[in-house]
Amino acid sequence: MLIELSPLAVAPERLDDLAHHLRFSTGFGRDPVVEAAMRTALEAALRAVERRTGRVLVARRFGFAAPAWEPGGRLTLPVEPVTALVEIVLEDREGLRTAHPAENFILAPESPPVVVARRGAAPARIPSGGRVVATFDAGWAAWSAVPAELRQATLALAAGHFEGWRGDDAAASVGTVAALLAPYRRVRL
Repeated sequence: MLIELSPLAVAPERLDDLAHHLRFSTGFGRDPVVEAAMRTALEAALRAVERRTGRVLVARRFGFAAPAWEPGGRLTLPVEPVTALVEIVLEDREGLRTAHPAENFILAPESPPVVVARRGAAPARIPSGGRVVATFDAGWAAWSAVPAELRQATLALAAGHFEGWRGDDAAASVGTVAALLAPYRRVRL
């Protein structure tokens, strides 16, 4: 189970990109109601793109809990790009937590990212009825570092949400957004 530990924050440059995408004039202050609607539309679009692709577009901290290690003492994380492994904790069924140093684990350079124990540091046994919880940082720190197709899909979705709020008929083309996201979707077998 993936848990978002820090909030999704929409940076001003992302709002500026949406305003530019919507062809708003520049040099004037924005109406606070319009800005709030833009922020809401952008947050919804960011979450939709993240959910559809498994890519975290805005850097933040997550926790991921699993009832057992995978074969070979591995733990596959459900999102990428993972930038840092913060902590590995084992919890028993009563919630008693035992922390294990992150230095005993590495992030394997795979897609999706995998946590594996370092050589000589076997993963600890998970108590019966317990779980392993990995805390990690994921996402791109800069909007400019996000792949162009993901940025464009996010802006198109946000514009569609915003224009729907305004009552306009123009909305993001589902086909265009799907085509932009296609190379980033995870294939599940």
